[in-house]
Amino acid sequence: MTKTKKIIIGVIILAVAVCAVFVTLFEIGFFEKSNYKFLNYDKYVKVGKYKGLKYTAKKVSVTQKEIDQEITSRRTSAQTQKSVKSGTLAKGDVANISYVGKIDGKKFDGGSASDYDLTLGSNSMIKGFESGLIGHKVGDKVKLNLTFPKDYGTKKLRNKKAVFEVTINAKKVTVTPKYDTAFIKQNTGNKYSTKEDYEKYIKEYLTKQKEATALSEVKSDLWSQVVTASKSTGKYPKKQLAYEKEKFTNQYKNYAKNYNMSFKTFLKAQGMTEDIPEGPGHDGEDLQQEGERVCEDSGEAEVRDVLHCEEGRHQGDRQAVQGLSEEDAEECGLHRIFLPEPVRYDHREVR
Repeated sequence: MTKTKKIIIGVIILAVAVCAVFVTLFEIGFFEKSNYKFLNYDKYVKVGKYKGLKYTAKKVSVTQKEIDQEITSRRTSAQTQKSVKSGTLAKGDVANISYVGKIDGKKFDGGSASDYDLTLGSNSMIKGFESGLIGHKVGDKVKLNLTFPKDYGTKKLRNKKAVFEVTINAKKVTVTPKYDTAFIKQNTGNKYSTKEDYEKYIKEYLTKQKEATALSEVKSDLWSQVVTASKSTGKYPKKQLAYEKEKFTNQYKNYAKNYNMSFKTFLKAQGMTEDIPEGPGHDGEDLQQEGERVCEDSGEAEVRDVLHCEEGRHQGDRQAVQGLSEEDAEECGLHRIFLPEPVRYDHREVR
């Protein structure tokens, strides 16, 4: 192979490699203005203390009352409705009815229906219709002399007197399953059949829920401590700054359009300007909110592992969190959660 051919092949290989790199960077969003993953956060944030933090340990327990409440809730969720051909209607009941409405002895559009389910007390019919059925029994035929309200939606029916002949076909009742073996089997896929085993399962379920909540509260407290101790350098990444400015500008331009106002007039009416602040102007809450937005894919799992609040570590009211090196902190994404919000209009609610 000649030297010239080798050079040509080498150039082609290099070009392919460069193209592959650019394609990869494009696919992972490296060139997207909204992407915060590839920033050097040391330029924008000075991370506060994150080692030796303390938290309040929380012990969880589940009472029999809570177990009973959970079982009641599950029985309520398993409720069904069935139609019955007997009984007296009361407020809150669902009645299946058929009715024919007439004005001056003639039927009118929308004035009749068959097998209609009506909840008594829902006020979905004109005044007097639902209350006129309360106290009647299933199977009764009821005649209602009513007047359409003066502000009724259909103009031609306003203030019109109408007669409705209503037949009460059935009453729908809610059936709550009994707390018995059949219910337990049906709602656990036949995994449990006795109340003792089912309640043990419910207790384990509630315990896990409470432990998860306690762990979440500990994590939130620790994150808050780190955020509070962290400081912004006041600098902004240019690409992301442009993105944020464009995003908020477009948002408020749409608001202005909806109100038939010019952009500048709208901002003035809201006490806003288009100026970008020189410094961060953040308090801890702002940093926390920005952290939650930017850190969705950061190392929260690793931080959770470092919290040492697994089983056996919930002893004592205050415990230090140990074992997190500076390298681990960077790997976990601690440098990703304190980027100051690049552009900040006066975020008042649009009036």
